[in-house]
Amino acid sequence: MMLLVCSFLISLSFVFNQQIVDGVLAVVGDKAILRSDVINQAQIIAKERGIDPQKTPLSFESVFQQTLEENIDRLLVLNAAEKDTNIIVSYEEVNSALNDRIDYFVSLFGSKEELEKEFGAPIDVLRSEQWDSIKEEILIEKFKYSLFSSVSVSKKEVEVVFDKLKGSLSAVPAFYSYSVSEIPSKEKKSSLDSLSFLIESIKDSVVALGFSFEEMAKKHSIDSGSAKYGGDLGFIKRGSFLPEFEKVAFSSKEGSVVGPVKTRLGLHLIFVVKKAGLKTQVKHILFSTKNIKRDFEEANKKQTNLLSLCLNDPGLFDSLVVDQSFLFGKNNISGVYSQVSEKDVFPAELVSVLKELKPFSFSSPFILKNSSYLVFLYEKEKEKKQTLYNSWLDFENIAKNEKIIKVFKEWIKEQYKETYVETFNF
Repeated sequence: MMLLVCSFLISLSFVFNQQIVDGVLAVVGDKAILRSDVINQAQIIAKERGIDPQKTPLSFESVFQQTLEENIDRLLVLNAAEKDTNIIVSYEEVNSALNDRIDYFVSLFGSKEELEKEFGAPIDVLRSEQWDSIKEEILIEKFKYSLFSSVSVSKKEVEVVFDKLKGSLSAVPAFYSYSVSEIPSKEKKSSLDSLSFLIESIKDSVVALGFSFEEMAKKHSIDSGSAKYGGDLGFIKRGSFLPEFEKVAFSSKEGSVVGPVKTRLGLHLIFVVKKAGLKTQVKHILFSTKNIKRDFEEANKKQTNLLSLCLNDPGLFDSLVVDQSFLFGKNNISGVYSQVSEKDVFPAELVSVLKELKPFSFSSPFILKNSSYLVFLYEKEKEKKQTLYNSWLDFENIAKNEKIIKVFKEWIKEQYKETYVETFNF
């Protein structure tokens, strides 16, 4: 055992020097597992778990061995799935899954061009390279479904799981089922105009009169972290900052001063200093909008009209608040919520309103932060002790998952007997 540990530690020294000596680590049937693939996967898992391979090499060895075993198990499943003539993966299934993955990466990098630049290859080449692996994953998932779809648990098995866990059970939290309308209040034009005039004056002073952007940032910006450095935020990457800010910063020319740009932090005046590939160096001056007066009266009036319209028709209210969520954007919480745990109600201030309401009743319009709200409560349950009967589905799922794991382990043992599997030490 010590010899294996030593050889493993020696191999790690190559990893930390980025000199991975690659080779076949295991063979399953006619498929090989490369050492570099397992090490790369193990390093990602170790990072997620906070394991430093240099400081705790034995912990990393455990992660490495577990990763290798999971790769072997995966190929055992794939080997069996490829032999199962009842499982078919169509061109359309692979193409659809691949399109979803490509679309995700395009949204992540901002455009197809940026994606191709990052990976150094056209999208058609990326699709071609990913095709087989996507097909394999779909095949594996279908085979696992066929393998476990017949697994069920008896009442006795669920009771055994409950008896095993009942000493450590927490209470079932209070929950609420409700619908909510959020109508944002608008900033009063006169108050907003005063701030906009100040920002435009500073912008003109920098662009037309040659005043120092850095000095203006030190004097006017409420972002104390960057203000002392003349508003410098350094280089930012797409997806690392506020979306509204990024959109303007990445679309504006180098050397330009643009704004005001509104984000949840306030209003920004942005100086695009330098562009370098996927990164852009920016400086900004942040202005607070907290003192801008808002027109809550108009928002409350709209909620009062909505209440009058839906007072005897909560179904209509549900339909309208779902439409509102699309109308006002992703940060708007308008919608229908079912059995939400008290700790998950958002914003948290809604809990006090829900506690006071009786089931099947509306609240009056009320103000929270910058919006007016109206709530309809369907049902609520107080916190109660968790029992086998009020949480049957939870314990049934736990019992079923435990049984699936057991069935899978037994199935893997049989596959080791039927399939050629060999591992190699470095």
